[in-house]
Amino acid sequence: MATRAGGIVRIEAEAGDERVTLRVKDNGPGVRRDLREQVFEPFFTAKSGHLGLGLAIARGMVRAYGGRIWYARSKDHWTTFTVEFPLGPPASTSAFRPVPLTLRRARSVLVVDDDAAVRTTIRRFLE
Repeated sequence: MATRAGGIVRIEAEAGDERVTLRVKDNGPGVRRDLREQVFEPFFTAKSGHLGLGLAIARGMVRAYGGRIWYARSKDHWTTFTVEFPLGPPASTSAFRPVPLTLRRARSVLVVDDDAAVRTTIRRFLE
């Protein structure tokens, strides 16, 4: 979208009886046909200077909550990424037991993102 003048992004949300659906649409250049099978793979990117982790992480998070994610390109040149989640929480395979956090020593968090502004914001939040 950064290279396209007049680019538009639309976000739609819809709640059904059993699922919640979120759609993110744009009229950007889309994904090249020869690369479409790879967009959700870790470290795949067609953008210079990016790491290619965003969609792979998104897919993992969506699946962890019992949802699914996919994309499609329409004939009128809009790309739509769709995410569906069940209305209820995912079935858990183990009991959740909260563990109190005691800050007796320094903790480390690894933040990986190809956008410097996102990394800076997360770092400030964590600090």
